[in-house]
Amino acid sequence: MCKHVWNEQIVSQEWHFKNQCWKQVIEKTCFFCGKKEREIVHMKDPPKRKLPNFGSHL
Repeated sequence: MCKHVWNEQIVSQEWHFKNQCWKQVIEKTCFFCGKKEREIVHMKDPPKRKLPNFGSHL
């Protein structure tokens, strides 16, 4: 029985326009037995906003 130790590698990363998020495909490979798994992760970006103007800093 293998106690998996995973090595992760990002295979591809693309912007999904409909959901407005990043899609990453991650491939994990075990160091000991060579077993491979693929994982798809969706990541939302923080909102695009401007910080308020607090006046001059002089």
